[in-house]
Amino acid sequence: MKKTLLSLLLLTLLSCTSYKEIGQLNVISNRNFDTSKDYQLLATYSGDSDKEIKKSKSPNIQTAIDDRLKNVPGGEYLTNVKIYLVDGKYYSVTGDVFGTTNAPFKGFVVGDVVMYYHNGLFRKNEYKMAVVKSLKSQTHCLIMLEDDQKVIEVEYEQISKAN
Repeated sequence: MKKTLLSLLLLTLLSCTSYKEIGQLNVISNRNFDTSKDYQLLATYSGDSDKEIKKSKSPNIQTAIDDRLKNVPGGEYLTNVKIYLVDGKYYSVTGDVFGTTNAPFKGFVVGDVVMYYHNGLFRKNEYKMAVVKSLKSQTHCLIMLEDDQKVIEVEYEQISKAN
């Protein structure tokens, strides 16, 4: 019984993902950004949750930086950066993401007039006109419906350019 319990405990400890902070930096980027531009804060503490750090599979710091910036549309550089070593072989980077708010992402920019497709309550395959308000993440954006001015979060696959 003791051997089984000890084996189970050892297996549990070995299967857990661990990470360790290995460095902190003020600013970091792999992209050429223009220091004279007025960049805006797009996301704070990006990637800072235990879950996001543990799921990182970046083989080097450069890839970890690129992965973090790709998660925030328009991201150009990170500030207040922390670098982590995950499971002794992967890297994860966290920090505040700065960039441009009107950078194209998945073919869309803030202000685009789009058609929003959804299954309506009474009619299937209903289309509505909307305006892109924010490129929120890699999978979702915020749009404002033209008919009732309601702002909703949708997947990029649910919209297409109308102009």
